[in-house]
Amino acid sequence: MRKSGIILFIGILTSIPCYSQEKKHEIGLELNQQFGRVKPSLNYLFSFNEKNQIDLTASFGGGFRNQQNFLNASFSAYYKRKWNIVGGLNWYTGPGISITHARSSIMDFQSTYLGLGLQTGMEYDFSKHKIPIVIGMDVTPEYKFGQGTSFFDLNAGFSVRFKF
Repeated sequence: MRKSGIILFIGILTSIPCYSQEKKHEIGLELNQQFGRVKPSLNYLFSFNEKNQIDLTASFGGGFRNQQNFLNASFSAYYKRKWNIVGGLNWYTGPGISITHARSSIMDFQSTYLGLGLQTGMEYDFSKHKIPIVIGMDVTPEYKFGQGTSFFDLNAGFSVRFKF
């Protein structure tokens, strides 16, 4: 009886993960528009449950225009609340913050901005069809301020993420 109890206990322990197949992590690439430029970003989402997520995005961009060099690096963290529309189609919205550092060679311009915004978008989760991919589009209006200046910024993004 003791051996069968141990085997039953081990069987129950190994079967518990089979019931919790909800994948909590998503990682992928996002194309963002910021300061008039399109730049790639690394995007990571952590799901607390089916409706609540934290979205972390890091990006770095640069270039040369009108005889000036410029660099732009940013990091953002947004809380997302999701609602299902139909099937794998969801819409979401939530507040967040961002920090952006911009540098340009003209007049040695360098500034750091803190942004407060609201991210709103739609996504399609293909995991309903047993494909671990999520495709999304969002819009993020932000109020940015820092180093003696403040302004309103509107960013748009398109993302493709792998769900695991």
